[in-house]
Amino acid sequence: MGMDFPASSLEGILREGESTEQAVVRLAQERDGALSYLEELRAQQANDLGFLRETTRSISQDNLAAVEKDVMARALAHLNYTFGFNYSAMFILDTKNQAFVGRYSLGSTEPDEWAAALERISSANGPVLQDAAVEHIQPLDLKIPLNGAGIFSRVYHDRLSYLGQPVEYDAADQQLVDVLGSPFVAIAIKGMEEEVIGIIYGNKVASGEPVVMTMDELRPYDRIRYPTASRLSHIAAMRQIADNERLVNMGMGAGALAHNLRNPMVSIGGFIRRIIGKLSASPDGPQQAPDVAYALDRLAIVLKEAEACETMVRDTLEYARTPLEAYGANPSAFDLVDTLESLAAECAAYVAEQSGKEPRYDVHCARPVQVYADRDMADMHLLRPIITNAFEAMAYPDTTRGVIDGRENVLSLDLDTTETMARLRLLNPQVIPPDILAKLQAEIPFCTTKKNQGGTGLGYASATLCARANGGSLTIDSDPKMGTVQTLRLPLYTGS
Repeated sequence: MGMDFPASSLEGILREGESTEQAVVRLAQERDGALSYLEELRAQQANDLGFLRETTRSISQDNLAAVEKDVMARALAHLNYTFGFNYSAMFILDTKNQAFVGRYSLGSTEPDEWAAALERISSANGPVLQDAAVEHIQPLDLKIPLNGAGIFSRVYHDRLSYLGQPVEYDAADQQLVDVLGSPFVAIAIKGMEEEVIGIIYGNKVASGEPVVMTMDELRPYDRIRYPTASRLSHIAAMRQIADNERLVNMGMGAGALAHNLRNPMVSIGGFIRRIIGKLSASPDGPQQAPDVAYALDRLAIVLKEAEACETMVRDTLEYARTPLEAYGANPSAFDLVDTLESLAAECAAYVAEQSGKEPRYDVHCARPVQVYADRDMADMHLLRPIITNAFEAMAYPDTTRGVIDGRENVLSLDLDTTETMARLRLLNPQVIPPDILAKLQAEIPFCTTKKNQGGTGLGYASATLCARANGGSLTIDSDPKMGTVQTLRLPLYTGS
């Protein structure tokens, strides 16, 4: 028996030559298929979440490598199946060496080998898929530096994924092709703040010019990429904790050493000043004058070195304490724009007096930007050091690699906001050497680009601790195209 539907409800539904009854049966079948696919997606998501919970509970410093291998095997198996890759490889960002380091690969560059080796993986799901992938995953020893213009460098800096085969390979791309095959895709794995923490390289039987994939276009694959990013971020955090523990122990030792040196250095400096004062007041006899001048000249050098040691001792003691112990904790709401403008003027005047060069700068920000932080700490130990560092890099050519061609020697201070954070970006057209940059990014103390200007290498490290103590963060990046950018985030004042 037929069913009557309002004419308006059938517009655009009935196909040519199809009866109402046939359309109802077809739509029911399509609905069942859609519901089945939806349930499959939900089951997969539940399985991913269960995997995350289980490995989060079991992860420790002792089994980081094993967990990382499982995570990468699972991610590569999913991507091989989803994209139809013959071969895929996982690269993790190594901030210390400014390179992407290949960790594991899965599959084969030969289609026949791929089909045979990964037959179980293609038909498996859940834990079976992971186990099957772990059996076939292979270690990969390949490092791709970020100092060139290759695909990996572009993915990292542009924060976009690429599909297809480049028309021309640079040296870094050719290294990939020689080992992993061509053509390929490069998919960005992003962390919590949209920074690229890894790249998945996939070899696929396809060709054509490079195609940039936006984040929106990659949304269908988020359920594969995001659990992987979450796990890799957690593993990196666990390794960072281990590194921080070593740095804390080193800081405690340095603090004890600095404490023992402080009183003797103060005494030495005091005695030298007294001797200089007495010699300067002595009568200049014919035979005595040259000796006095020579002594005063040498004592001035010794005093300068003693003062440098005093500065190192003071900064070391300050760094060895936690930010809350060193500066106290007294958060309040204040307008970051007013503070930023006044500090920029003060720091520029200070550097101009020290170097004889007037730094140029531009401040770009909306008004007002109310943040919730310790104002004195933010002023003295956070904003002032990073602004002064940027100005000094512009004033002293030996502190960095110099000004980028075609860029004015101007510091840009850009302040904007997200839903919960204020973000200040300080961009200057100098480039920090990769070895120094890696140490700064790893928060290794006693690392400086300003040895000739009395830098101790503790200002940026202390500023990073202060940012965290106020619920924010401080990061730094540098490359030959962009220059150097310091990014400070502080929590916005919400009124509660």
